Amino acid sequence: ALKAVEAAENAYRAFRNALNEARLRRQRERERKALRRTLDQASKTIDSAPAWAKQRNFIHEAEYPKELISQATKTEMEAQAKLASAEAHPDDVEALEAAKIAVKACADAAKEVSIALDEADRAYRKRRRREADEKEAELRRRLEEEEENARRKAQSFYDHINRKNMAAMGLGDLVDRTKPESHAHAPPTAVKADEFDYTLVVPYAQLTADKAPNFPAGVDPANREKFLSDAEFSSILGCDKSAFTAMPKWKRDAMKKKAQLF
Repeated sequence: ALKAVEAAENAYRAFRNALNEARLRRQRERERKALRRTLDQASKTIDSAPAWAKQRNFIHEAEYPKELISQATKTEMEAQAKLASAEAHPDDVEALEAAKIAVKACADAAKEVSIALDEADRAYRKRRRREADEKEAELRRRLEEEEENARRKAQSFYDHINRKNMAAMGLGDLVDRTKPESHAHAPPTAVKADEFDYTLVVPYAQLTADKAPNFPAGVDPANREKFLSDAEFSSILGCDKSAFTAMPKWKRDAMKKKAQLF
């Protein structure tokens, strides 16, 4: 009877041990599956980083965290190897623990990559906006300089006309003696709009910038395109006079510069 009881107790202990072992085996299986899901998500983040950066057009820019992504890829490969070993040896507790550490490191690396990509994208966009603003400012400055040069050329032309008119009236010496030097760049007062004959039709060759200030009499230097014939106007500026007049000033000036009429 004692031996039977002892055998029963041993069988019960063996049953409990087997039950506990089965429970632990199921728990380790659940842990491996959770690790696999975590690793797959981290791998997706790391592996898609170059494609995401390429889509955002900064994969070849200085902001792209190339070294961080390279290190994260190595961490991912190590985690894959550790987890594969744990899956191949389901009863190896040490292999499972090593896989847990490796997968956690990979998940942390994927999080760092995600944050770094967002920061790099913002930095890249900010730099491009700053460069665009600087380029626009430089373009504005150049346009202002060109407008100032054109204004000075027009002023020189007006002064030349004034001197010719005063000389024709026999007042050339008086003008030279009385004209203040500080008014050299003052807006013209002697040349009036009614001195321009807008009914004139002048060939394009006589209105180009290289003819300044020796334009034909009656031509407004600031609006030389108005003296072109309709055919020459359409051929040179690519539109008719009414369409040209409806355009904004900056666009008209750009077209006139291109045609050497500014």
